[in-house]
Amino acid sequence: MGVIILLIIIVLIILFVFKFNKKDISFNNPNVRLYEKKSLMTKNEQYFYNIFKEIKEQYNLELMPQLNLATIIRKNYNNKYISELFRIVDFAIFTKDYNEVLLLIEINDSTHLSYKRKKRDQRVKDILNVAGIRLITFYTNYPNQRDYVKNRVIKELFNFEKNVD
Repeated sequence: MGVIILLIIIVLIILFVFKFNKKDISFNNPNVRLYEKKSLMTKNEQYFYNIFKEIKEQYNLELMPQLNLATIIRKNYNNKYISELFRIVDFAIFTKDYNEVLLLIEINDSTHLSYKRKKRDQRVKDILNVAGIRLITFYTNYPNQRDYVKNRVIKELFNFEKNVD
């Protein structure tokens, strides 16, 4: 009988300690911030966005940052990779009416050097290749001067060399 009472006391102590040591992650607790607002683009992405915006305005196109592949690609088969289209590309350039995606752009920083990220990036390239959507990549460890970036995007969009001012 004494062992049972001792076990009950130990269980109650464990429950008491667990209850009061555990952070309350409920939505009703004003002391715990489960979510917070963040910027849509990183500082690097903002730099490129400003350049792409010039192209958008010059050629009457549409530019969209942070595009989910599932927005522009339909999966025509079922397999275990249900969420493979829930991957984000940094930028998409569309025709003015959004009827056609012309080009996707990735901005790769040092986070793209990890094995998992390289594998993810290759899967994105494979999916886009099958879907017939062009992708170009800029690497942040290079200078990426405005004219270089602008010329490269214009060349890819229109398949010709064009010097910008």
